Amino acid sequence: MKKLKFLFLIDPIESLNNKIETTFFLMKEVCRRGHACFIATLPELFAEKDQLFVLATAIEVRFKKNFLYQLKKSSKTVVCDFDVVLLRKDPPVDVRYIDHLTMLEGMCSHNMVRPPRSGVPCAGEPHHVHGKQSGHPELRRRITRPIFINSPSGIKRASEKLFPLSIPGISPPSLVSSHKEVLLSFLNLHKHVVVKPLDSFGGEGIFVLRHTDEDRKSLLEMGTSGFKNYVLMQQFIPEAKKGDKRIMLWNGEVLGSFIRVAGKEDFRCNLHSGGHFEAYKVTKRDHEIVQTIKPHLLKLGLYFVGLDIIGNYVTEINSTSPMGIHAINQLENSQIEKNILNSIETLVD
Repeated sequence: MKKLKFLFLIDPIESLNNKIETTFFLMKEVCRRGHACFIATLPELFAEKDQLFVLATAIEVRFKKNFLYQLKKSSKTVVCDFDVVLLRKDPPVDVRYIDHLTMLEGMCSHNMVRPPRSGVPCAGEPHHVHGKQSGHPELRRRITRPIFINSPSGIKRASEKLFPLSIPGISPPSLVSSHKEVLLSFLNLHKHVVVKPLDSFGGEGIFVLRHTDEDRKSLLEMGTSGFKNYVLMQQFIPEAKKGDKRIMLWNGEVLGSFIRVAGKEDFRCNLHSGGHFEAYKVTKRDHEIVQTIKPHLLKLGLYFVGLDIIGNYVTEINSTSPMGIHAINQLENSQIEKNILNSIETLVD
């Protein structure tokens, strides 16, 4: 196996949790296999003339109780010189975030191949490259670099909270609106709802509302910033009290799963919000949901994904920087980062 060059586009590395961060698991495995590993933040990505560059810093990552890393030399590098680029910047999906996707999206537009079916994408439209099969039914070897995990254009199109609404039969009754009367009408119809900002993560800004709450109008006004910003309102799912399932997918197949259970003082199950994780076995219904979603994910080039499921409904499809390797490895005594790297290596000779 030839040595590859990996670039991770991330938040500042000092902000990452050195015990559970999925990005560290992936970088450690890249380094363990002897590949070249580099990191960069969004401000270090820039276009000059007709090329896209990055001020990339070489990094070595190892694990000893916690993840330890050593930063090395930084250099100006053409993004297309990397074999694999992993987009691991956390939301919010704000203007700056969209701008970096747009820059990456257009990077390979001059040499993209667009046969009918889709495989691991170059930066622009997800496309399928002719060539020898890699041993995976959907992924193929490529003739252009880099491989993107996940596709910038796919991430742009698949808003994590809105994308499930476009796939019939997998979401609870839902409304996207900023209009006062429309929101109140939906609330009165369904009695008990959850309200979510569209661009947040980790449970931030989410609240539960009942049609009998005296402060329901003021809460909606705050949640929409004066009825200006869209929110997602969904009928409350009673099974939420039992937990929020996270199912990690690679290439449309289940990598592993766990369930997040809320703490005593918060209804939110997110680990960022004080929840904890427990073992969970994927059900027949979960597998049905995965198979329903799979072609939509592969068409958009979304290969590393975290599904959030409550009861029988998908609440989010996380494709920006899905988390969960730490929990799955611990609960299932596995090392799923090795499965991911095995698959990636088959795509590049």
